[in-house]
Amino acid sequence: MSASQPMMLELENQRNYVAGSGNGVQFAVCLDQGGQKTMEDCHSAVTALDEPFSCWSFFAVYDGHEGNAVSQWSAVQLPRFFLASHEMSQLYKEHLPASERDGLIRRGLLKGFLQMDEELRGLPEMQADGGSGPRGGSTASCALITPEWIYLVNCGDSRGVLVSRRTVVLASRDHKPSLPAERQRIERAGFCVQRQRLDGRLAMSRSLGDFRYKAVATLDALQQAVSPEPDIFRWERTVQDEFILLASDGIWDVMETEALCEDVGQWLEHTNDLQSVCARAIDEAVMRDSRDNATVAMIAFPASVRMSPEKLQMETALDKIIELVVTDVVHWLENKSDEDDVHVPDLQELLCCTRTIMDENGVSVPNNSGIGGKRHLIERTWNRMRSERLSVRCAMPSWCLSLMSRIKPRLAGRPPLPRTIDADALAAYVQARDADADRQRGG
Repeated sequence: MSASQPMMLELENQRNYVAGSGNGVQFAVCLDQGGQKTMEDCHSAVTALDEPFSCWSFFAVYDGHEGNAVSQWSAVQLPRFFLASHEMSQLYKEHLPASERDGLIRRGLLKGFLQMDEELRGLPEMQADGGSGPRGGSTASCALITPEWIYLVNCGDSRGVLVSRRTVVLASRDHKPSLPAERQRIERAGFCVQRQRLDGRLAMSRSLGDFRYKAVATLDALQQAVSPEPDIFRWERTVQDEFILLASDGIWDVMETEALCEDVGQWLEHTNDLQSVCARAIDEAVMRDSRDNATVAMIAFPASVRMSPEKLQMETALDKIIELVVTDVVHWLENKSDEDDVHVPDLQELLCCTRTIMDENGVSVPNNSGIGGKRHLIERTWNRMRSERLSVRCAMPSWCLSLMSRIKPRLAGRPPLPRTIDADALAAYVQARDADADRQRGG
């Protein structure tokens, strides 16, 4: 590679992020492939459903297995099947008491799951190679938000939780084959539970798809070994509702519901960036040895804001400092030639670089996870630079301590980072940094 040819600093194990807002809520989704060869998780995020339900929102996480065909199809189709049910068409035709409206919504949700699962059975992509029968399946953990109520709807071993007044007030139940009622249905359908799995293979007892376990002609859909029936939980909305978490079992297999919700509440005291919060939840799962696909969706209500204006200002300034440091490091690396023998870092190595530079300048990250809590910001900055300017791929060997010794001289001419992070200090630093860049261009 010549010195004039830029290098592409490519992250290993990149994550996908989605974020948005509408109908009085904000949401973010983070999807991580983990240690798996393929990504089988999918999600739905619809802040406004079709008329006459435009003031309703729908979110879901789907954890596919034996491929992603079911999870991908379900993510697109489930809201449509729910809204197309006869029950939903009756909802606004006349004034109904709350109990009847709730009953229609529950029956509409159930019918949506059952009808979608039946249509799914006939799709060509559901037929296994070699004609051995339908293959693949997916869990579904959903949140339906209406002006009156919040519904958590769960089929499988993904999970949804609602936090209100800093307390978990609603949580779905995982459908595991070892549960007594689930085991009874499985055995009546002619299957067994081995090693806490259905037939020793399937980790959940309810799902969309998995038609090899739904083939007993004398049984209806709800009696099959694997049922598509969701559990439906309702909460009456209040102004104190804070956030909903929907996540696949790549999170819940290694983290407890209460512990994760408490962590999220603490993180919200230091940031309003929901994408960062979702990423940190996955980081926590990875540190607990989760190797599965992992997806976290967070839906936040106005009461979730816990940062004071002072903290928000400080955090915004700190984020800008980190962006500047990452930008400097990447600019330096991309201009090095082969003669410099530079080891291009992966994400973890870039975190180390950023932390070292900030530590040496006396800048601390005021939260309980240090620079690791800024992974999402660093990754986002890297990806933005990559998409805008860099084009040539490079190999990424493991961490080399000499990297910092090469970075330090390049950054030595920069003005020192402000030790007290606030808006005035940031403005002064940016002004000095720009002036330094002007002098270098003039020279």
